[in-house]
Amino acid sequence: MDALTSDNTAHEMIGLLRFKILGQDMCIILKHVLKVLPLMELQIVPDAPGYVKGLMNLQGNSVPVIDLAERLGAARASVSYTIDTPILLCEVMNKHIGLIVDEILGVEAVEKGDLQLQSEFQESQRYFMAVVNQGGMSALLVNLERIADKGFLLKNADMPVIVEFQNNQLFTATHTGK
Repeated sequence: MDALTSDNTAHEMIGLLRFKILGQDMCIILKHVLKVLPLMELQIVPDAPGYVKGLMNLQGNSVPVIDLAERLGAARASVSYTIDTPILLCEVMNKHIGLIVDEILGVEAVEKGDLQLQSEFQESQRYFMAVVNQGGMSALLVNLERIADKGFLLKNADMPVIVEFQNNQLFTATHTGK
């Protein structure tokens, strides 16, 4: 059960981190956010999808960093990251991932019952969980589990893959194109 479909009452509060991506307000569940970091030097991952900007070295551990706007399918007119560009260090499904966003707006608490369109997003959207309306402002609630699905570092991760082994070692992995 995820944080939105537990058996708790609709009056239970949920903490959210609100941010902007390409002018759009979005948020994620606060319990997934470990830190907000400034942009740092990233190690490029050859042949990774365009939204994967590289790996950051965090206390000796490699953490993939993705541009959340690009992961959501939004095209940036131009990419100009600065040292002030925030990275949200998140933990989801026992994995760490860095998310590049445009601007941090703040932390807020909302009642679970105030989340809107949950069933519609669960049925039709891949990357969002609900809409949050508070103080006359609406924001899309990002589904981090979908953002960090296994294989998100691979190009064509949604395509079926044929894997062949020889002598218990990977011989070839090919996308079938289906």
